[in-house]
Amino acid sequence: MKSSLFSLLMLANIAAYSQCQLIAKWGVYDTRYLSISRDRAISFLNFFKRDTRMTFTEAKEYSATIGIPIETVMVNLGFSLTESSYKNFVETVSRMTTYDEIFIEKITEVSRTINKDIVKVLEQCYSSPGIHARIENTTEENISFLVLKFKWEGNHDPVPIQLNISDRTGMKLDGQQLTASTKNYTINTDEEIRIAIDRNTSRSYAFTVRVKRQVPGGTVLVRDPGLVLFKDRTVPATVSRELKVEKVTAKQLPQTSQARWTGGEDEELKRFPTTELAGSFYLAINGKKLTGNIFATIKEVISDFTSFEIRTSYDLYEAPAGWRIVGYGISSEPYGSSVTNFGPIRQGGDWVSSPLYTEGPLAFYTWQGDSGRDQDQLEGCWIRCTLKDIVVLLEKE
Repeated sequence: MKSSLFSLLMLANIAAYSQCQLIAKWGVYDTRYLSISRDRAISFLNFFKRDTRMTFTEAKEYSATIGIPIETVMVNLGFSLTESSYKNFVETVSRMTTYDEIFIEKITEVSRTINKDIVKVLEQCYSSPGIHARIENTTEENISFLVLKFKWEGNHDPVPIQLNISDRTGMKLDGQQLTASTKNYTINTDEEIRIAIDRNTSRSYAFTVRVKRQVPGGTVLVRDPGLVLFKDRTVPATVSRELKVEKVTAKQLPQTSQARWTGGEDEELKRFPTTELAGSFYLAINGKKLTGNIFATIKEVISDFTSFEIRTSYDLYEAPAGWRIVGYGISSEPYGSSVTNFGPIRQGGDWVSSPLYTEGPLAFYTWQGDSGRDQDQLEGCWIRCTLKDIVVLLEKE
């Protein structure tokens, strides 16, 4: 592994989510094969000598399946990534009576030895269902691969995905110049798509992967959807920093302060069936603390249209001395922003709501009001929240 990313990956898997993001963002070298022998390199060349009619596209598909990208081999040997140049490569191989040692050396270099720890980390990254995207680098500065992996438990229909490219200047995908800023693919369960990128090294390129439409079989999330090939692919020294993960155990939070009147004809919150709650609960880093923040509005959407709001913040975690918070996550979600949205939810006579959530930091919440002066009025209302397990990523200061 010719990168300082190795030092981070050698941590005892305590920052698995962060590692996945670093792998996706900065790239790794090819991880599918740990070694290559001279015999295997010759076998690779023999294949092209036997089938001289293979197209460049077919050659890329074949070589990708055995872990020796033909594009990288050709570049290392001085060939360009075109159909005509590929034919020159095949003609050169066909003329060989004994194989050129330079060819053997270059093929061996392409399929270089990779540390097993990186393979283990990738397996962890691929454990969550969804579309996984990452950058895979080669020893050539201008050649990289965009790798898309679809992970799903059980059967799932093929998923249409769209790749958006910020800038196509001096960049090719699979040897072809793009005519549009988007390219569509279809990916099957447990399939891996490898897209060869030939780029202008003086520019940075951003790639966004998204599911093109909702598909049967469940919602498909895109993991690490925003990727960038930077001008300088060297990993910053900060990625070798000392990291650790702490856990905030799931718990019920104290009820919020009561709703505050913000406008309307009176200051009393009435129990109308059309009174609505809407808002959010979100996590945020505030200095050395991780906070949970509620902002919600309650509106009487008929009659006097009185409106109220609830604002409450909770200190959920404080970094110990010598450490700072650099990220947070919920369950298997990547570190980053996490929000649970409220409603809009209309309340009936009991004024209690317990929606269940599969995303965001809350397992559920209840919206309740107190007993008012009569059966039609409430003096106030509040929210009670129950958190999911939260993980906090810390960096040594």
